[in-house]
Amino acid sequence: MEKGKEFYEDLDEVRNHREKKSSCSCLSLVVFFIALLLVLELSLYFVSRGLRSKSEDQGFVSPQGQLEMKGSGVDIGADRFALSVSQGMLCSALSESADIQDLSCAISSDGILLTGKLGSFLPSNAKAVIVPEAKSGRVVFKIKKVSVGIVRVPAFLSGRLEDTLNLALYKTFPDLEKAEVDKVELQEAVMTITAKKR
Repeated sequence: MEKGKEFYEDLDEVRNHREKKSSCSCLSLVVFFIALLLVLELSLYFVSRGLRSKSEDQGFVSPQGQLEMKGSGVDIGADRFALSVSQGMLCSALSESADIQDLSCAISSDGILLTGKLGSFLPSNAKAVIVPEAKSGRVVFKIKKVSVGIVRVPAFLSGRLEDTLNLALYKTFPDLEKAEVDKVELQEAVMTITAKKR
């Protein structure tokens, strides 16, 4: 009888040990899902906050309506000239050539900074950094970076922004069509294009 009692005590001890060792109770499962839900909500909050934030760059210029589009062209030789385009002229030319809402422009040595609704897939707080270069005798614009708030997005979302800038520049300054561009330099608030007359 003593052995039967020991057997049942050992059996109770094994069963109690298993119940204490079980880690997947209903309470722990509920706590896990609540913690997971809180983490997901916090991450969504910070991502949406980053997308809504406005650009903190200073020195942006908005288009001022109908401006006279004459850049300051300077002859620097018999067949060479330099054309200086201010950020205001570039911004006005772009706003007249394209349907970009809330457009603001700034030119710095790092590139041309544009903010606004730059493409059909981008919100109004989109920002693009565009770098001009002389290629095959023309000014060509290349997108360096596109972001929405503080979140970087793929450049293809900005649509045909590079082509729009090229068209706006050549429409505003038709003398560039008859010239071979050698060099494009960016300084604070000014883009200087050096070209050779054809």
